[in-house]
Amino acid sequence: MTEIIKSILDAYYQSMTQADPVNACINSGFIGCGEAESDLSIRYKAQLAESLKDKYGKR
Repeated sequence: MTEIIKSILDAYYQSMTQADPVNACINSGFIGCGEAESDLSIRYKAQLAESLKDKYGKR
């Protein structure tokens, strides 16, 4: 019985390691895309502060 489980696990591991890493990430939902303002990398802190203020009000 132990040999059967070991064999199944080994076959599963082999199938997972031979998968294309890019496709594995895409299929898992790890890689995605989004849209934002062109200056987001410069103004992200101000925009985050503004959205938190809108959500929670001024504290």
